[in-house]
Amino acid sequence: MLPQETDFDVIVVGGGTAGSVAAIAAARAGARTCLVEKTGHLGGTCFELANVTPFHNSRGEQVVRGLPQELIERIIEKRGACQGGHLPNPAGIGGSFTPVEPNVMKLVLFEMAADAGVNLWLHSSLVDTVVDDNRVTGIRIHNKSGYSELSARVLIDTTGDADVAVGSGACFVQDIPEASLNATLLFQSPALIRTLSSPM
Repeated sequence: MLPQETDFDVIVVGGGTAGSVAAIAAARAGARTCLVEKTGHLGGTCFELANVTPFHNSRGEQVVRGLPQELIERIIEKRGACQGGHLPNPAGIGGSFTPVEPNVMKLVLFEMAADAGVNLWLHSSLVDTVVDDNRVTGIRIHNKSGYSELSARVLIDTTGDADVAVGSGACFVQDIPEASLNATLLFQSPALIRTLSSPM
């Protein structure tokens, strides 16, 4: 059964790592927070890529901490990442990469969202952005229960394609539209999964 509440302080649209962390942070700060995700899990492409990158700059200095670091530490506790979490990145995109077991990451994100009191709307697709007097006031979504309208004082667009912003009529520029983005070609390495699953 879906949550009955439809009016929030904060709505986050898109339950990837950015959206999940944003929703958890808002809820921990005391905001009545809703997270809308079109799939049945949190974590987005990190769930498919099985790694998070990077937490360190090219000099090896850790520049990402806070909730993302807490997420990794909780994944390590469940044996879903190697001890310490972060490994040197030979590809040169930042100073580190962090291989994780995707299903453990999914579980930890659900636990963190539940602990913070985030109101989850899973399997719910964005249909439209609600705009009143040039101000975004909510969204319309659809799921197996039908259509719903959710409202909030603050909307955070973490859809990956700026769907909320585009739906509101905001101006945007697509950079090099004819170029393909190889980072979206997703795969899982069976060898990596076996390594992470072995006793540490």
